[in-house]
Amino acid sequence: MAGADERLAREEADLVARIAAGDIDVPVAELYRRYAGRLYRYALQILGDAGLAEETVQECFVRLWRTAGPFDPRRGTVGAYLIVLARSAAADVRKRPSSRPLVPLEETLVPPQRDSVEQILTGLVVREAVDALSPAHRQVLLLAEAGLPQSQIAARLGLPLGTVKTRTFHALRALRAALAQRASMPPHDPAHPELAHPEAAGWALGTLDGGDAGRFAAHLRSCPDCRAAVAELIPVAGMLKAAAPAGLPPPDLQARTLAAVRQAAAETRPTAQRPGAPGGTGGTRGC
Repeated sequence: MAGADERLAREEADLVARIAAGDIDVPVAELYRRYAGRLYRYALQILGDAGLAEETVQECFVRLWRTAGPFDPRRGTVGAYLIVLARSAAADVRKRPSSRPLVPLEETLVPPQRDSVEQILTGLVVREAVDALSPAHRQVLLLAEAGLPQSQIAARLGLPLGTVKTRTFHALRALRAALAQRASMPPHDPAHPELAHPEAAGWALGTLDGGDAGRFAAHLRSCPDCRAAVAELIPVAGMLKAAAPAGLPPPDLQARTLAAVRQAAAETRPTAQRPGAPGGTGGTRGC
């Protein structure tokens, strides 16, 4: 890591050290502000249920408090550590009978999942990259992701169709650049042409209207610039469509999470003076 990344890693490691020293509210609130969204989306994708995702976020921060002391920033970032905690918390929340009090065990169905945790994490990276785009670029991509053809996007936004085509083209290229910065995609090849027709993005996303799609398909046969652009943009469009669902934790989840961490800390304090007692400072605060 370099520069800003190193400073951020040190800053977040200091927040965890403060938690380990008994300072709960400010450092937990700050880490919640930074990571709750991606933890919630991660859990939502794995568990397929908003309520279970909320439980997972709360449990993740409780586990962060319990394991703050042994955390070693030399072994990884706080963000990566929180994902590890979220992974184990989500697995335990899914098994928890209290999470499904009305469903008999034999009828419990495991929610649909992606093929691997790595694919889920990739989806979250894509979502973060979309969030980092300008509002105008993010707006057209989210509408395209929802399946609207470009004519409907233009009508919804009150924009000329040509503006939507051009904006979508630049938005998808901006998303590709953002993903390359996050090492989720190879860097842009400067040999690729920059003068492709804006409809290349709509073609890659599958949002061109019928007539436009037919004309652009014919155009592709004779335009190497557009073929190169389409080849570059189709993988980005595929990653966007496969990305984790956009979801925000409910506004009151932060207060409930802080309350859960405070409760865990309060339950541990009475035994803190008895080394070796379960939950005391002489034992190990488990994950």
